[in-house]
Amino acid sequence: MGSSLGEVIKRMAVGANDANAPTSVLFGTVTSVNPLEIAVEQKMKLTKEFLVLTKNVKDYTVDVTVNWSTETRSLNANHSHTVTGDATVEVQNENIGLSHNHTVSGRKTITIHNGLKTNDNVILLQQQGANNYIVLDKF
Repeated sequence: MGSSLGEVIKRMAVGANDANAPTSVLFGTVTSVNPLEIAVEQKMKLTKEFLVLTKNVKDYTVDVTVNWSTETRSLNANHSHTVTGDATVEVQNENIGLSHNHTVSGRKTITIHNGLKTNDNVILLQQQGANNYIVLDKF
């Protein structure tokens, strides 16, 4: 379906108002992801041609501004030498501590993984008398 989500909702609202036919809320289960198929009430299977997906049910990328530091990781290493001479034995122990962390800051792109999976239960909005279904969310 080539229409934007906003256009579909607008058409559904106008159609419901003009025809005195309200929208319906349906519940379904994802039976296949590729190709997308959703079973509704065990009697109807909807394919991607009839479905409009919101961000709540698909993967998408978004830009975020971050200012993070990773946890500090430490490594302690013991270093020793044995020095022998004619009359004395000397042992030197030295503890060397190494630690580091990383800073991540600035504008970064992240992926939100909301995509539908087989057996996900979903909420759909349908215009009465039409074949338009908006997959609102999963639960």
